[in-house]
Amino acid sequence: MSEVHSPITVGIVGGGGFGTALAHAVKRKGHRVVQWSRREGESADRIRRTSDISEVATGSLIVLAVRSSHAPEICSTLGRHLDGRHLVIHVSRGLVGKELTRLSEIIQSRTPCRRIGVLAGPIVQSALRDHTPAGGVIGTPFPEVVDAAQIALAGPQLRLCASTDLVGVELCSALMGMLALCVGYAMGQQATPAAIALLVTRGLEEAKRIAESLGAPNVGTFSGLAGLGDLAAVVAGDPRPEVVLGRHLAGGIHLEEALARSENYVESARLTREIAAYARDRHLDAPISQAISNILDGKHDLSDTIHAWMAPPRRKE
Repeated sequence: MSEVHSPITVGIVGGGGFGTALAHAVKRKGHRVVQWSRREGESADRIRRTSDISEVATGSLIVLAVRSSHAPEICSTLGRHLDGRHLVIHVSRGLVGKELTRLSEIIQSRTPCRRIGVLAGPIVQSALRDHTPAGGVIGTPFPEVVDAAQIALAGPQLRLCASTDLVGVELCSALMGMLALCVGYAMGQQATPAAIALLVTRGLEEAKRIAESLGAPNVGTFSGLAGLGDLAAVVAGDPRPEVVLGRHLAGGIHLEEALARSENYVESARLTREIAAYARDRHLDAPISQAISNILDGKHDLSDTIHAWMAPPRRKE
């Protein structure tokens, strides 16, 4: 028999599709939600929507579901209303700035909160919204953050695993988003299964190199649910926004139009260029990142891209 918990209040920062799907998943567990958004929205049973970010602090668990580019400003404002008692997780697939700063670093530097985690892996908006089977991983060194996330979200249709490697899970989430975009492009161009397999395998190794440069303590995390598991869902046909964007680009649609067609903001559209620039500046072997960055800039076609991931590596893989 599953353990019964008293209702808690969860503060969700962000009114986009994923934040709203999270709100309904928390509500489904019998908990209360205070959801902040700059946009107007109607409250519903156990979901209070507000444009006053201070109200989010009534939650014991705070979930940050905003664009990574907006996170520094929002965290600075939110931090004035939080204290060390709050637990915080974010769901971003982004990194911030040319130095590719992780969101947990942003949260730690701009709020008094120290017990921080990330929700990552093959968990998507549609599964949360439609209550279909899904899984994810909470990356955090704090067991109480895992417990709070599982109380708020986990259930028969949603399994949440735990990893103490916060840094690795965050970097997995961001870098797998970039690779999902690349896989979507390859699929849209009717690349062969063998070519896609090669892309995924080489892409995972490239992601590990980049993660090591960014301070990942254990690239073995990339073999788990946050890395390889996430990519497996992509190859199996998960229609996440990055894949859809990649398919649009493969069909010859200009980036701005492709983004306009997307229901959600796609972090990897911006992040991929920054990852490619980061790798170039540090002389990292990152041909796949560079190829998909060039695709975003309209500089590559399929043959160029296949050449990038078929070319002999500069180091053993």
